[in-house]
Amino acid sequence: MGTQIGTNLNEPDNNNIGLDIHLKLPRLAQYINIKKTDILDAMTLCEVEVYETECPCEQFGDKCARTCHCSTPCCNSLNGHCPRCKPGWIPPTCETACSKGTYGDNCSGTCSSFCVDGRQCDHITGVCDGGCIPGYDYSMDPQCNKRKYKSSK
Repeated sequence: MGTQIGTNLNEPDNNNIGLDIHLKLPRLAQYINIKKTDILDAMTLCEVEVYETECPCEQFGDKCARTCHCSTPCCNSLNGHCPRCKPGWIPPTCETACSKGTYGDNCSGTCSSFCVDGRQCDHITGVCDGGCIPGYDYSMDPQCNKRKYKSSK
């Protein structure tokens, strides 16, 4: 029959009676649907074995293909929910970076308005991606919040 994505299908032979299906691991699913195209024949399932698998830490979802950024070692392997995200990531799955203009823990930091050309800062650290506008020293403060020179009044 050939190979389909994630599934090996083998025609019956002397070693396999019926259809032998093996899923490439890890494979997470909530439902297993088996369809037979020829409605004249009946299909009998004699044995179905389902094994629980876990994704590696920081991965979740179908085929463990999605990545979470939890501050705890692992996220939920099915839905990706984390108790707390690492700085720079949005809950509950911690797979989406902070939106433009924000950074840090719970995306609560606001990028400086003194970043060059209004570019976004790093979503984790708040460091201005393109440096600072004149009057602000990137080498002293890469978040561009402190002026180079204090004004004399």
